[in-house]
Amino acid sequence: MRVPGRILLGSLAAGGLAGQTGRSRVRGVDIIVSGDPKGGRDPFDRRLGPENMAPSVLAGILALLERSGERSVSFSGRAPAAHPLFGRLIDMIEETGLDLRLDAGRGVPPGALRRLGRFPAGRLSVSLNAVPALLGPPSSKRLALLERLGPSAIPVCDLRHPGASLEPFLDLAAECGLAKAVGLRLAKPAPGSGRRFLHPRHYQAAGARLGPFIEKALAEGIRLEFGCGFTPCMFNPHAFGLLADSGVVSAWRCRPRPVFLPGGDIVPCRPLAHLERTSIRASDTVLAIRARLGEALSVYADLGVYAECRACPVREKGFCSGGCLAAAFLRLRPAPPESLGGRTRPSQEPQSQAVQATRAV
Repeated sequence: MRVPGRILLGSLAAGGLAGQTGRSRVRGVDIIVSGDPKGGRDPFDRRLGPENMAPSVLAGILALLERSGERSVSFSGRAPAAHPLFGRLIDMIEETGLDLRLDAGRGVPPGALRRLGRFPAGRLSVSLNAVPALLGPPSSKRLALLERLGPSAIPVCDLRHPGASLEPFLDLAAECGLAKAVGLRLAKPAPGSGRRFLHPRHYQAAGARLGPFIEKALAEGIRLEFGCGFTPCMFNPHAFGLLADSGVVSAWRCRPRPVFLPGGDIVPCRPLAHLERTSIRASDTVLAIRARLGEALSVYADLGVYAECRACPVREKGFCSGGCLAAAFLRLRPAPPESLGGRTRPSQEPQSQAVQATRAV
């Protein structure tokens, strides 16, 4: 049973965050520097193709970030550290003075690891899928990589199952000399991919599992980094109050975080890449691009992951926008049959049905 929004508002007030929607701000941009040479089963990866980002394309993006006053950038993709010109791309980032967040997935090749070792201390963080859900502790190979990365490494778990095991995270920082931080990401539906994701009907079960973990992590001084898609009503009032009181930043409000594709085009995010695409204009800033993408998606503004989202007081206060829009589209079609989590059916294309959003809520 979901926690009523009026109770969560009490937790916000106790934590001093009532009305402070800036805590759910979107930070930086994401650059997908590498395609998938094998094509993959994900339609997003197939549309990317095998293309890798050229340094000239990255130069244009970095110029945009400079005039926008951005201070950080994220590299992602199927295997960004395996980009054939990875060293050159890192040189360019280093020259700009930007902080770099590398979403390394499950590995970093030796050559890329050596180059990252020369990146200025304090300006690099590498997120690594260290403990896949339900699979227990990381392998010895993964542990060795974490130890090499040291305080630059942040272990991340993609939550695809409400029973994901999180406890091993708490020992990794001390055992491997990592940053005292843990990343939590919500696996989201991707049209046509067949990939597992956490269905909104399991959000409360996942939140109940996260509650004790949150309390223990914060007590041990471990910073929690939540990705987008989490909703306040996933958590009980005590856990949510802890998050509010500690100032944990989470993207409670679904909004475009510009994602630059290898060819230079821009989409609002990976799960919504099929809905809108734009490109850099002469006088663009990141703020202008975000506003342009947001305007294109505004037709779906009333849609939330639950029917109750429309009248939720937490949403009315501007602290939550109703969860991940890609997950909210699930309300417009039959739910996946899997009992644990969900799986996006290859035949489902939410774009054609998403136009019904304003009539379906």
